[in-house]
Amino acid sequence: MHRSRGTSLVEMMVALAVLSLICGIASPSLFTLSRRVALRGAVARIQFVLSEARMEAQLLEHNCGVRFTSDEDGWSYGIYEDMNGNGVRNADIVSGVDRLIRPRMRLSHHGEPAFIGFGPDVADPDTSAPIPAGSSPVNFNSSMICSYSPGGGATPGTIYLTDGGELEAAVRSSGAEARITALYYDRATRKWNFEP
Repeated sequence: MHRSRGTSLVEMMVALAVLSLICGIASPSLFTLSRRVALRGAVARIQFVLSEARMEAQLLEHNCGVRFTSDEDGWSYGIYEDMNGNGVRNADIVSGVDRLIRPRMRLSHHGEPAFIGFGPDVADPDTSAPIPAGSSPVNFNSSMICSYSPGGGATPGTIYLTDGGELEAAVRSSGAEARITALYYDRATRKWNFEP
């Protein structure tokens, strides 16, 4: 007759100790991985928004721009069409001249693992100098509007993203080529790279 043998309390405690050790070792790397994935997702969302404005400018054959705004709940954006030929401008948006063609959408909320902003001690991608305190994380020629022309030009500028601690990214719009690129910050070298 074959008897099944149960698990002793000592064997169960050893198994739980090994499992706890494995979880303890894996937990920080899983946390970092989840934050890295969240940052990449936020970068992709911004790239999509800018691409959408670029496409609208080509389809409508007018300048179109993404206007970013911030409030206590986080960042949002709207896409506007230039209706008077002088570019998408804040004054024209407020007066109703430049019309909203894509409804305003929430881009990030406070408390998300990745959001528009700076972490501590981030260097400027162009100068490698520290970004001054109080700088806006959304900057397109000192504005928060990134415009695209039907011919392919764009307002040069950068949107910075962070996980609030170790991970930083930037989405950049180039001028004449209207390229939209993503950069990731390496804290060890204080340099921006195309891949994290």
